[in-house]
Amino acid sequence: MMSGYRFELKPEAYLMSSEPGWCYVGIEGSGIKGMDDFYLVGDTFLRHFYSVYNFDDNTIGLGVNKHSKGLVSMSLYDNLD
Repeated sequence: MMSGYRFELKPEAYLMSSEPGWCYVGIEGSGIKGMDDFYLVGDTFLRHFYSVYNFDDNTIGLGVNKHSKGLVSMSLYDNLD
C-alpha cells in the first residue's frame, strides 16, 4: 500500500534466481528499529513500474510497465472493512 494504491506482485516479480535450484527474495526489511512494517523494495519493485518524477510538485507517478503485465497490478485501495 502506498498513497491509497494497492500494489500486488506475483512471486515471479520479486524472486531472483542466483544459481540452479536456488532463489532469493528481492524485498528486504528496513532494519530500522521500530519500523518493522517498513520494507525496501528498490529496483525489484521499480523495474515493473513506469515512474515519472515531478520535481516541481514533489510527486512521483507510477504505472505498470507493459512488459510486467500479468506479473504486477496496481489499483486504488478501497477499504470496505
